[in-house]
Amino acid sequence: MRDTILKALISRRVFLLALSIAAAVCTSLLLLPPLTNSRQQSTHRERMVDTEGSYTECPIEIIGAETAKRKILLGKSFSDDDDWLKGLTVSVKNSSGKPLTHIGVKITLDRAQGQEDQGAATWDLWYGVSPFYYKPDEEIPPPKVPLVPHGRVELLSLSDSEYGSLRSFLTIQNFPNSIERIHLMVCTIGFADGTAWNGEMYERDPKAKRGWKSREKPKGRAA
Repeated sequence: MRDTILKALISRRVFLLALSIAAAVCTSLLLLPPLTNSRQQSTHRERMVDTEGSYTECPIEIIGAETAKRKILLGKSFSDDDDWLKGLTVSVKNSSGKPLTHIGVKITLDRAQGQEDQGAATWDLWYGVSPFYYKPDEEIPPPKVPLVPHGRVELLSLSDSEYGSLRSFLTIQNFPNSIERIHLMVCTIGFADGTAWNGEMYERDPKAKRGWKSREKPKGRAA
């Protein structure tokens, strides 16, 4: 009889302990969503993408941008989390009148307040190989990408692997996780007729210092 009572008491204690653990787990699960939402809300800030700093005259133009989650109005702020740059895609229209072999867009990332003295960082998006990549005495090979005809809108995208590399680069450069503003500008263009652009029009000249000579006077840049 005594053994039976003892076993009953032990079973009761085990049952109460299991019930307490289950209640604690349920309470934790009920509290989890608010905590997660609070964390997500804390990273939402005002972001902006613009074309400030671009050349005042350029044969092609940046007409839009979007990310994996939204379309972006250039120069207009929007709210998003710290991963808002993932899937960044820039739309560039060829308004030059000539087919293109290369488009180079530079992304300039602003520092956060209090870090301005450390300087901004830049990252490039390329379509095709820049003609300025080749040495003065090196022959430029035929393009390995389809030509971009006049009037076409080409999309330059930041792949997931490039986004990871960008994040690693920014960490090395002591950037914060939260990037609030970036600037886009067309920096290099290659044309199918063998000319190129980098703030002004160039033509190939092996005798020149960089293998290129200017075809016009330098153009001014926007402030």
